[in-house]
Amino acid sequence: MQKILFSPVTRLSGLLSVELSVDQGTITEADVSATMFRGFEYIMRNHHVTDAVYLTQRICGICSMAHGAVASYLLDQLYDNDINENAQ
Repeated sequence: MQKILFSPVTRLSGLLSVELSVDQGTITEADVSATMFRGFEYIMRNHHVTDAVYLTQRICGICSMAHGAVASYLLDQLYDNDINENAQ
């Protein structure tokens, strides 16, 4: 098994470290640590999962589009949506 460490990950507010465990070319474990806590999970409490697209865009003033896009990709996976390549 091989350990790969990415630290610091830049281009974000605060510092981020990612440690991967790789076994025969497959990531078997990923650990992430950060110096800044945004609390997406706490903000989403008592909200419907589809609200994530809108709420996560407003949490971060720097990369709002990225948070909204990732939330929408998650919903596509959760609802098993088949999105053609042009729509993506």
